[in-house]
Amino acid sequence: MSTIPVELPDDLHEFVEAKVQRGQFTNANEYIVALVDAARRKRTEIEAALIEGLESGPAEEWSSQEWADIRQRVVERADTRDFSVKRNGLGCMPQQTQ
Repeated sequence: MSTIPVELPDDLHEFVEAKVQRGQFTNANEYIVALVDAARRKRTEIEAALIEGLESGPAEEWSSQEWADIRQRVVERADTRDFSVKRNGLGCMPQQTQ
């Protein structure tokens, strides 16, 4: 197994340590490995969805009603979550509130 040194800002370090203290992970390393593995699995899912979309045939324009339905679903999902939007150099990123 390889080792990669990781430096975390204080707030992220505290977040990771809290996960360990609550018993969700044995140590910080286990948590970070779980995060990287989840990111890898998610990327695989996204790539598969993109390929499926590309192979599904030509794109069709959505109607105004379809866009309205999508907007409504997004609003409903956002209403069920407790998060705020944090601006950083990458744009807007959801950040769980505590």
